[in-house]
Amino acid sequence: GLTSQARQYGPVPRAEAVKKQSETQLLLFAKWKTGNEAGWYSGKIYEYLAAGRPILAVDGRPDVVSELLRETGAGIDAPDVESVKRELSAMYREYETSGKVLYHGKLSEIMKYSHVEMTRQFAGLFDSLRKQ
Repeated sequence: GLTSQARQYGPVPRAEAVKKQSETQLLLFAKWKTGNEAGWYSGKIYEYLAAGRPILAVDGRPDVVSELLRETGAGIDAPDVESVKRELSAMYREYETSGKVLYHGKLSEIMKYSHVEMTRQFAGLFDSLRKQ
């Protein structure tokens, strides 16, 4: 019964996609199923963090994204179809009650993944390598 509530925009320019991400009630993050990605982050997850909207990650295998969502409070990792249904139902009830899906992201934790902070960390790493 959520067909009228979900929108799929198809291909759009990046600037428009980023704008839509910050306007939506929920961001869907589909994990790869190959098993090779458990130790790396997709660039999309950083865009989603910057959007400041709740994230629902599906496939659910424990990985770095699962830990990131727990650490930042920016979203939920749903490990199976039943979890996805349960989480979507809870979020939809929240939306019906309050007019929005509440966001529980912890800004201090999210900022650790900002471009500025990541650049600072890389610069520190390069400085330490240069001194060796």
